[in-house]
Amino acid sequence: MSSCIDPVPDILTLSPKFWNFHLDPIHATANNCLVLLTTHLNLCIGTLGSYLKDRPDLGPLIEKLLKFEINGQFLLTEVGWGVDADELKTTATMQPDGTFDLHTPYHQAAKFMSPTTPDAGMPSGGIVYARLIVDDEDRGVRPFWVLLHDSEQMEDGVISYALPKRAGTQATDHAVTFFNHKRLAKDSLLGSLGKPADPAAHFSSIVARASIGTLSLSTVNVPCLKLCTYIAAKYSQRRTVTAPDGHSQLPLLHYRTHQAPILHALAQSLVWAAAASHAAATFASPTAPAALKSALAISFKTAIQAQAQASLTTLSARCGAQGLYEHNQLVSCQNLMRGNSLAEGDVVVIAVRLVTDLLVHPDHPPPPLAFPDAPPARLAAGLLAEARKVYDDAAAADDPVVFNAKVLPLCQGVAEAIGRSVAYDAARAAGVAADVLRVFEAGCVSAGEAWFVEKLGWARREVAEREERALEELGERFDELVDGLGVAAELGITYIRPYGPILRGFNIVISIA
Repeated sequence: MSSCIDPVPDILTLSPKFWNFHLDPIHATANNCLVLLTTHLNLCIGTLGSYLKDRPDLGPLIEKLLKFEINGQFLLTEVGWGVDADELKTTATMQPDGTFDLHTPYHQAAKFMSPTTPDAGMPSGGIVYARLIVDDEDRGVRPFWVLLHDSEQMEDGVISYALPKRAGTQATDHAVTFFNHKRLAKDSLLGSLGKPADPAAHFSSIVARASIGTLSLSTVNVPCLKLCTYIAAKYSQRRTVTAPDGHSQLPLLHYRTHQAPILHALAQSLVWAAAASHAAATFASPTAPAALKSALAISFKTAIQAQAQASLTTLSARCGAQGLYEHNQLVSCQNLMRGNSLAEGDVVVIAVRLVTDLLVHPDHPPPPLAFPDAPPARLAAGLLAEARKVYDDAAAADDPVVFNAKVLPLCQGVAEAIGRSVAYDAARAAGVAADVLRVFEAGCVSAGEAWFVEKLGWARREVAEREERALEELGERFDELVDGLGVAAELGITYIRPYGPILRGFNIVISIA
């Protein structure tokens, strides 16, 4: 893989290689590898590496992981505890000899989703989060290194039940994992035995790599958007329908109903690529405040997930029945990134967390913008101001029912608007072409059309005409921009060609060419 990252320093320092790895187009076509690699590199090795300074004895283990002699997993959430994983129930009880007894007390406490079966044929171990019990005292959640299987047999005390295949994605052995009084060595504990003074802050620190994954996994939307835009564009150029004259043939791309979604997805892919670079630089900066990094990651994920899912759905539909087949990639990319809506933070929950923090703490502003007068920025500021008014009224009423009914439903929309404004701002500052920015801006305005009509007095026809002009201008560079997406090389097996070969032999993969 061209962007393959180097050992631990790249992972721990969040170097450009770390971020570029997630932007590699190969993930859009080999998406089961993405799940395994991001878990292995970011969550498992990243967590172990954070203890390496005080635990040099972890070096040989990390070396084995880097060589893929062991596949690394990350077992945090449980069947009954997902977004509230700090309440997990798996226990690790310290024994008189200093070893630990790792145990799943009941079914709801089983670890959920991590691929832990021996199906892959290589040994596996993982970071397992459990409640540390010392002398009958619960000392909070801790990470432990646990061997899971030797590639053929599960380790004693470890039980893995494979889950069904996720719909519309390549097969991965996601599983439910139980521990039955699994004995762990003294050095399996990562961290100290002491009870943390601030349990919430301590939990955040030991799952910090998951917060990084909130952003890094979300950037995979960029290659997915690029690949699907390329496929839909080439298909719409080749596929023809009978023209109104009843004789000549016109490509589907002749019609604005096909042009618009492809041009919007094209602009989104280019803007979000620039935004990903900006967010990565902020995350890698040792001086950037933790609150800024969190706000940036959450707003980025919430916004790009919403835009990408909407665009991939439409692109698939514009390819007709062909868009429904996994080998044509569109629906596979859509389902891959739909999973990201839940991984490393459910978008609804993290949006609520971000926006309520902004409302409760006015001294915690959203990420700063260089172009606060741009329409995406004005929309984000306007929606946040509206939410603050609703929140103040709910707080005055001192009624949790009012907060639940009126404030929570606003949070995702506000977070998405903030994320889009940050993306536009970063792309503009990075010098992304004006015609690309105008189409992205038109999409932002369409998403908040009611606000622009109500607050700025824009007529609906004016909104539509702004979009029409932007699409017309960007369309003049259609071939140049589509061919410049850099994804054609990943289509070694290319997609969506006429049905003749399929009818002659059902084992032939269809192609664009």
